[in-house]
Parts: sequence; C-alpha cells; structure tokens
Amino acid sequence: MRDRHAARDSARSRGHSARVLQALLITAVLQLALNQAAGATGDLPRGGVSGELPRDGAVVARIGLDAPPAGRRLVRATLPVPPAAGERLLRATAGLLLRGNDPARTTQAAQVEVVSRAPDGRPDVVEVCAPLEVPAGLQTGRAMELELLWSAAAPAVEAGRPSLPASLVAPALATGGGAEARASLPRFALRAQDGRGHRYWADLAPESRDASHGATRALADGSWRRSWRVASVLVPREPVAGSEPLPHLMGVHAYLEANALDGVVALDLRVHNGLVTPPGRTAEGPPDVALGALYFRALELVVPRGWIVEPELKDPFWGEPYDEGELRVFPIVAPLPGGRVHLIGPQGQFERRLALAPFGERSAARARLDRVGLAFAQPGQGLWSWWNPATAHYFAARDLLATLGAARLGELTGRRALRAAHAGEVAALERGLTSGTAQGWYVTSGVLGWAHPWFVKEAGGVGGEGIATLEGHEVAYAASRAGYRQLELLHRMNVCRQPEAAYDGRGEVVGYHALLGSEGKIPFDFRTNGGIVFPAFRLPCQWGLPPNADVLHGIAAGLRPPYDQGNWYEPGGNVGDSPASLLAWWPHDDQHLIRYTKNTKALVWLGNDALARDDLLLSAELYRLMRHESPHVAADWSIGVTLRVWEEIVKKHPHQGLWFGREDGWGIDAMCAAYSVASPEWRARQRPWFDRMSQLLLDASLPNGLLQRMVNERLLDTQLAVAQTFECFFLMHALRCMNESVFRGVDDRRRRELEQLLLRGLDYLMWGPPWARIPNDWQPDPAHPTLFLQGPRQGIAIAKNDDYATPPFSDVARWGANYLPPGGLGGGVEFFHPWQALAYAADATQSTHGAGKDNRYLRRALDCWTPHADFQALLNDLWTQRNDPSLDNSANWIGLAGRLQALGFE
Repeated sequence: MRDRHAARDSARSRGHSARVLQALLITAVLQLALNQAAGATGDLPRGGVSGELPRDGAVVARIGLDAPPAGRRLVRATLPVPPAAGERLLRATAGLLLRGNDPARTTQAAQVEVVSRAPDGRPDVVEVCAPLEVPAGLQTGRAMELELLWSAAAPAVEAGRPSLPASLVAPALATGGGAEARASLPRFALRAQDGRGHRYWADLAPESRDASHGATRALADGSWRRSWRVASVLVPREPVAGSEPLPHLMGVHAYLEANALDGVVALDLRVHNGLVTPPGRTAEGPPDVALGALYFRALELVVPRGWIVEPELKDPFWGEPYDEGELRVFPIVAPLPGGRVHLIGPQGQFERRLALAPFGERSAARARLDRVGLAFAQPGQGLWSWWNPATAHYFAARDLLATLGAARLGELTGRRALRAAHAGEVAALERGLTSGTAQGWYVTSGVLGWAHPWFVKEAGGVGGEGIATLEGHEVAYAASRAGYRQLELLHRMNVCRQPEAAYDGRGEVVGYHALLGSEGKIPFDFRTNGGIVFPAFRLPCQWGLPPNADVLHGIAAGLRPPYDQGNWYEPGGNVGDSPASLLAWWPHDDQHLIRYTKNTKALVWLGNDALARDDLLLSAELYRLMRHESPHVAADWSIGVTLRVWEEIVKKHPHQGLWFGREDGWGIDAMCAAYSVASPEWRARQRPWFDRMSQLLLDASLPNGLLQRMVNERLLDTQLAVAQTFECFFLMHALRCMNESVFRGVDDRRRRELEQLLLRGLDYLMWGPPWARIPNDWQPDPAHPTLFLQGPRQGIAIAKNDDYATPPFSDVARWGANYLPPGGLGGGVEFFHPWQALAYAADATQSTHGAGKDNRYLRRALDCWTPHADFQALLNDLWTQRNDPSLDNSANWIGLAGRLQALGFE
C-alpha cells in the first residue's frame, strides 16, 4: 500500500514541476526578528512567557466580521492570547470587553471559553462571545471591525444564563399501555424505522432519564451562551408483531446550544453505526453491541408542534415535515420510494447542522446557520492575533500566519478577492449538495442516500490534493463567513466517507484505554489503513459478523437501495468497485489523513466547533490505538506495528531507522492537535504516550537525523532501504507539533532533543548528499537545458536492505563521510514541502545560526526550487504562485511567508 501511494504522490510532484515553472513556487523564511533571541538553546521566546499583562482598558485585539442586520446580535470569535492572560481569563480574575462602533462606543463584557491550551495547561486560544447593538442603516454584510479591550478585573455581566425551552426538555410521561405508551415517547428526539417496521427512538433532551439516553456533557456555560453534548442511541420503542426488533439502530451525538438573545436552539448531529461494547464493560446505559451493517427506512427529527427545523441546506433526502398528534416530524433522511431502505455500513457516520426555532422565526434560525455574527481575529501592530509572533498559536505547531494582501481574483485584491473566491466556492458546494450532483473534479460522486462524499473513493487518492500543513489561513485573514461555511460543508462531505466511528453507548470513544483488558492487552491487531478494523466492525465478506436479521430481511425482500451494491453480506463477497456503491468508499487512510483532519482543526481553531473537536479526538484516538504501548493479540500474518513492537525492534537496532512515514506525521499531528483542545482529563491520560513516542523517534533516528527506513521499488532498487523526502518533512512537522503542543515549558530537555533531531535531518537533506540541481522536465530547447530545479532528491538510499545486518550509509565510522552507493538517489527534487521545516529550524537557531534574515536556514530557502537573489523576490514569486489556482501551495508555506513579513518584507 505504501509503495503505491508513495509512487502516486512522487509522480504528482514530478508532473507539477513543468507547470509550476511559470509561477515561481515558494520558499523561504525566517523568524521573528521582532523578538530577541533567548538563551543558549537559540530559542525565540513564545507568547506570554514573560507573564506581562496589558494595562486595564487597553485594546488587545480587533475582530472582523460581516455586519449583521440591525438589532442586538451575538458576536463570537476565537482569539489567540498570551498564556499568562489566558490563565487570568480562565480563573475569571480578568476579562475582555467588546466595544461597539456606535457613537457611544458602548462596551459589553464577553463570555470566554477555552479553545486550546499551551503545554502547561494555560489557555492560549479562547473564544469570546458578547452581544452587539447593530444600528439601523448599516449595510448588512459589509465588512466591519470591532475592538476587544482588556479588563484587569472580571467585568460584571448583566444577563441571566440561557436555557433550553421547556417544551423541548419536558420529560416523557410514565410508560403504560395503549394511548399512554404513545404519550411516553420523547418529545424531542430522533427516530428511525428498520426494514421490518420496528421503530426506534433516541431522546435528545439533556439530562433525560429515558432508556435511550447515554450521557450529557456541558460544553459551555456562560451568561451569553450555553451548550451541551447529548449522547443517545436509537432503541426500539414501537415494535411490530411477527418479529423481534434489533437491540438498537444507530448512535447519536446531539450538540445543543441556546443563547440569551433569541429563542433559537442550534442542533448539530452526528449519527453513526460505530456502537461497540468495550471488553469487560458491564451493562450500563443504552445497548451498544456492534450489529454490522444496518438498514433503515428513514431518519426523522421529532419536536413539539409550534417548532420549525431549518437545515443548513436541503439535500435531496431532506423530506417535507408533517404533524403527528402533538408532534411535528422533520425527515432528515427521507424514505426511498417503493419501501426501499437506506444502508449504513459498520462505523459509518454522517453529520447535519440544524436550527430549531418557534414557528415564525425562520429568519433567526437561518441567521444561526449562516453564521451571522461569526468574527475572526485580525492583524494589527501589537494586537493579539495569528499574525503576531507573540501569539502565533495556530494549530498544533503553533504557527505564524501571513497576511494575504497580495491575493488576487480578477481585478480584486486582498480580502475582497478572498471573500469573492470563497463565496463562489461555497455556492458550488451548496449547488452540488442540494441537487445531489457531482461538482467538478474534487466532488466526483452524486448523492448516495444520506452520503455525498468529497474527492475520490480510493483511500489514498492520487496526488497532493488536500495535503496541507495548515488550513483556514485565508478564511482567518479575510474574516470570511463564506469561507468558514465552505469548511463546514467540506467537513460534512468528508465525514460521510470516513467510516471510523467507534463509541460506546455513553457516547465515549472506544480507543486504547477503553479496549485495554484486565490483563493489560489489546485484544486484536489494528491499523488505520487497509481495512484492518475492530473485529466487530468487519463485514461478512471480510470474515466479520453475519448479517443481522433485519439486513437478511431487506435482502430477501428486494429492499436494497441503489447505492447498496455487491454481495458484501456473503463470505467471500465484495462491496463492488463503483463510486455509486457506498461501501466502496474507503476512508482517507493514515497516509492521507490530513485531507480529513485539516478541516476539523480549522473549524476548531477558527470557530470552537464542538462537533468537529470530537471528530478530531476520534481520529487522534484511532492513531493512538494503532501505535499503542501495550501487548496485543497479533494477527497471524504480522507481529504488528504498535509502539511496543517498534520499541523492541529499535532496542535491537538503535539508530538504524524504522518504517516511520507520513502516517506518523499526520497521526502525531492529530494527537497533538487533540491534546491542545481536549479536556485536562484527556490530556492527563495521553501525556505518557508522548514521552514514549518521542523517545522512540530519538532512539530510531539515523546518524543523519532522518527517521524513515522502508523499501520502495518506485523510488530505488529493492536492494536498498530508502527514505522518501517529503515524508521526512512531514515527520519534521510532527516533531514541531510535539514540541509546541506538549513539551515547551514542561519538558524543555526533550524539546531541545527533538529540535536537534529536526536540525540534523534538515542539514542532511538541504546540504548533504541528497541536495541536487537537475534540469526541469520542460525546456525551451530540450537539447540544451537552461531551466533547473534545486532541492533534495525525492528518494534517498538509507541502508542496504539486509534486515539491519550492516550499518546505515550515514554511519561515518563504517562508510566515511557523505557516502551513498551508486544509484542511491531517485526521483526529481522535492520543493513542495521543505518550507515549514526551514521555518521551524530558523525559529530554533536565532542565537546559534544567525538572527533575522541572516539565519542559515532562512537563507537556504533562497536556493531551493529556483534560486532567488533576495527575500523580496522570493516573496513576490510566492504570491504569483498562490494566485494561480492550479499551482496554489500556500497551505504548505504560509508560515514561511508570515516569518518573512515579520522581517519587514511584503
């Protein structure tokens, strides 16, 4: 699998080189010359380490948004803060005030919620929420900015705590027979019907004692908004004669939010077929035994009459509402004609964003879904923002962003260009989702019942599309509500093709800690690729559970939906190979996981989105389960790829490399991002794993600082073990993520060790034997090349492929300095992904390898790809490249551009 994906991505890089030529790609950087270099380690000080706080009443940030309609509107924004300030805000010994732009410059105390935490646990990104009086006459939708002020004491908030309307949370009546049985059903619930007519209900009211209810968790609890996560399970409540219902259908996570300004209830839903009982768990809460693939006729949201439900958009399976006694029923997934059923495979999941409002308040519900009032921190001299080196806390690497004033779209520039582009892109996604049709290359499928997936059905998908170290940088700079909506829709389309749900009946992830048996062993071999799933989630055609009674009935009765293809329900069967077959859609695998997690991270860091946060936590836990530290029941064909297995290999063969790869780059990235945004309890459980994983990286590292050792016939002869250069850069990104999310200020010895490992590997790639100057694929006169590319070669021989019998080639005592065997380099030169590694190295070496624009690693950026005479020329070419949609690689160099801007280049 690795060879195939590696060859695809390598071929993509080579194929791009000719096209990329006309718009010089990228490069460059350097670090925060605005800061003084600190200490003998060469570190630059991070935001807030001095402990200094703003003076009372100081303007600390500006937030940008689209002007809401006139009236009192709730404004929300995420804001990076110095951890010292974050600590005061967390303890409510200081506060933030939102200042309006009305003539009186009215201020209002903001509610503050934690988004992410620094390694020491202090908040370094928060969400602020406060009401704004929008005067009449202000053009709705016009870009505007507001100020946030520091209050040295906790300001008083003149508002009561919002609550959910009583009619939605009223308890069901006691169970009885006949009419009383109908009255006992929940009044605010999801319900579904299986293929035999049994009906299942899941109560969505917080703190319900209904049998379907798993657990309620408070997410935000302030004066302006409150939110909850309710875990529930669709359990049988209305059986029909002649057959027994299943123990349950799907699991449900409902994210509810109420605010103090209107009667709207935001409702985000995750519906999943990932219920599984952890080993040794005694029965508690609703049933959660895995049942294999499930059929259902429809999925409906039930609310009291007098309420309306507005969806984010009406896809082809959004049904017409109808009344049923005192209830109003809204089909979220309407039934298929002819009595056919819908299919959801094991671990399948989908998400919907809805707004509930009293009858007649549709505009208020629509405003909530359209994110009216959503704001974004904006750059400014000395202001807290993603563009300030002192508060550069974006994503797990805590990266610095660049302003995008040079962005162009036709005659538009800067924010106007970005906002116009986002409006067009989100409109295209909305057209595809509402019509159920494919929209362009990146949406190749039409609607498949409840699913409308993004990209292609293969797990690895050819090429570099979506491989992005950062995401959301354009949305943040442009304060683009349309751009944020685009991120939400892309996330929706990715979730439905990411069957990885694994939850118990209480709604908690079933990961490493839940699966660890009483004897301290994981009961199976697990991977995040190749369809190697929990045994309980295997299809019958994969030697898994036999079909349940309802599936057998649906097959026998001819009720299968058009997107249910193949004969997966038979041993030795298949799921079909057509994109029109839902089960043929593989999840983004571990080597390309970033295509999925980049959007979850952007929604969390820019919108404090609770649903996306839980999706990120699940992805992290699954990588953690693959690379766990305990014994496990090994498969008969492999000893496994766990952390424990690898530790034993490295103990026998230290500093000779291991088959680390991009899957570890993206998996560690996800773990670090989750560690940043998770609860203190989750962080405490996972903290020891980072110590062991980082130690494994150090112990496995080659003398040249690289980590990867694999065999790839597409790169080099199989007699050689090799490293693929862009994967090496992704692993360097993982080192940075661990340092900035876990170790900085907590274990600085480990942080310095990882920094030195990054520097050693980068020195080898950028100055050692892999560095090359080769002719470009395209030449004006092929017989006389005049165009050349520079960078490390894409494939590098690491050692003989002899099972560690001889030392690696970078062992100077055995091979001498700079040794590589004949044929030890392959492919072209890698110039898509070195930029962030150069930036990280520059950050860490300001006092040892030159400060500011004289830094050694920054200056090497001038030589990479095509040489540039100076940093301004390089930055100019970077913008040229970004403004060509076919070449844009800004998500992988925006941090470098930010550092150049910090040095005064534009």
